[in-house]
Amino acid sequence: GQITGIVYIATPLPSGGLPADLFLQLIGAILSAALLAGIAGRLLARKIAAPLEELAGAAIAVSKGDLKQSISNHTDIAEFQTVSQTFNEMVTNLRQSDEVKKAFIADVTHELRTPLTVIKGTIETLEDGALDDLEGRSSLLTSMMRETDRLIRMVNGLLVLTRADAGS
Repeated sequence: GQITGIVYIATPLPSGGLPADLFLQLIGAILSAALLAGIAGRLLARKIAAPLEELAGAAIAVSKGDLKQSISNHTDIAEFQTVSQTFNEMVTNLRQSDEVKKAFIADVTHELRTPLTVIKGTIETLEDGALDDLEGRSSLLTSMMRETDRLIRMVNGLLVLTRADAGS
């Protein structure tokens, strides 16, 4: 289990230097190694670059508003699998947020339209002659006041939501 000695064998080079055929073999081996390293490097770079290009293209599309993007995670590189899975989850969350936002805007529009319709109808009724009817005018003005207060509460609620979303 212990080294007890080393044998060293050396052959002196010929006096004329390396033989030409050995020199050519050495150059051939170096060129072959460089060619193989270049091919291997190119294949490895392509294997790494393809998922990055796909991710970059999808990210550009998402930044322009296309939330239907997803990237495949069929790669042997664990880091790319993690990044692609995280990217797809991010896009799914953005898509869900966008749907919630659209539904919220539709609900707000509907809720704002109702009191505005009541107020507009009351104004038209007053213009059509109810202004002279003191008893009817009072209830119409009370209705307009109630709907105006309702609108103010809704707008204030939207303002609170907007400020909360902005973090202030």
